[in-house]
Order: sequence, then structure tokens, then C-alpha cells
Amino acid sequence: LIALEKEDTNRVNLLNALCKEYTGNNQLEQALLYGNQALSLAVQTGFKKGSAYSYYRIGDAYRKQYKDEKAIQHFIFASEIFNEIKMPVPSGISLSIVAEIYQEEEKYDKAIEYYLASLKEYESAGYSQSISFNLEQIGHIYGNMRNYDKAIEYYKQCLEIDKETNNEENFARSITNLGNAYKNKGDLNKAHEYHQQALEIRQKLSNEMQIAESLGNIANIYSE
Repeated sequence: LIALEKEDTNRVNLLNALCKEYTGNNQLEQALLYGNQALSLAVQTGFKKGSAYSYYRIGDAYRKQYKDEKAIQHFIFASEIFNEIKMPVPSGISLSIVAEIYQEEEKYDKAIEYYLASLKEYESAGYSQSISFNLEQIGHIYGNMRNYDKAIEYYKQCLEIDKETNNEENFARSITNLGNAYKNKGDLNKAHEYHQQALEIRQKLSNEMQIAESLGNIANIYSE
């Protein structure tokens, strides 16, 4: 019996791997075939981790087919099972993808709702890089909604994470986001201050493309 359970588990994992592989190769019907076979076997055998990954892989294939509703449904199912079996990082990733889909559709309230739900999962796991990503995306959404004060609030939270993780490239990006938000708000002095800080960090890192971006941002302030 244990040997059979192991065999079923291995088969689910193999089918999920095939689903991922075919999705990556854009052979999406084949990917969905393998994903649904994996899901059926995982549910039948009570292999919850396998079920969660099957929902995730199927969601990924549907997303590449631009079938957003089906993708969202499967990613939410995946997140619920990951949450149930105490796997907060893949649960957070699943919710973050749902948020990204809503963001692309400009359904900003739903996007913020799912980024915040994802954020809770990442925070419970101390997953700093993705916490920073979610905070930045929420800042971008508020910027798109022209709510620059809220955008600044989230960019500042992002900045604190970047300080804690000592990631200078991300730190410079967060400072740049703040500079852009202050410029859009009409506070050109603050905008210049942040873009100048970003330029100095990028010069230290010798990133030519990002240095050019910062110089362009400063030039845009002077042209106002």
C-alpha cells in the first residue's frame, strides 16, 4: 500500500512537471491535459500538495491562453490548498498572480485586495523580496489611480524592506518610485531630492542604463 501511494505521488509530480514543461513550450492544450490528469489523480489519492500544484500549473496554462477567469479560479484554489497545508510562499505567489491579472485588467480594487492577501502570506514566511514586490505594485496601482499620497505610503514601506535586506539596486528603484510620485504630486523639490539619491547609488553600482534613467528623471524635473 505504501509503495502504491509513493507510485501515485511520483506520477502526480511527473504529470505536474509535464504540465509545466508544455506550458513553457506554449503547447497549452497538452499542458492542460497533463495538468488535469495530475489533478484528478491527486484528488483521488488525497495528495493535497500535488492538488495545489496541479491547480497552479493549470492556472498558468490558462493564463497563457488569456483565459483570465479560469486562470484566476485555479490560482485561488491553489492558494487555498497551499494555505491549508501551511505552505505560505506558494500560497502568496498564487494570490500575487491573481493580483497581477486584475492589475493588467485595470481592476485596481481587486488587484489591491489580492496583493494585500498575498502580502499576509509572505509576511508570515518572512519572504522579504516578495513583500517588497507587492508593496511596490500597490504603490504603482495607487499612482495609476492618481492617489499619490497612498502611492508614496507604499513606496516608503517598500524602501524600509530594501534597507533591511541591504539590496541597493532595489533601494535605488524604490527611491526612484518616490521621486516619480512626488513629481506627479507636484512637489518638484522632493522629487529632485529622491532622484539625486537614486543617481548617486546607481553611479556607485556602475549600472549605466539605470544611471541614464536617473539623469533623465532629473532633466525632466528641470524642464517643468
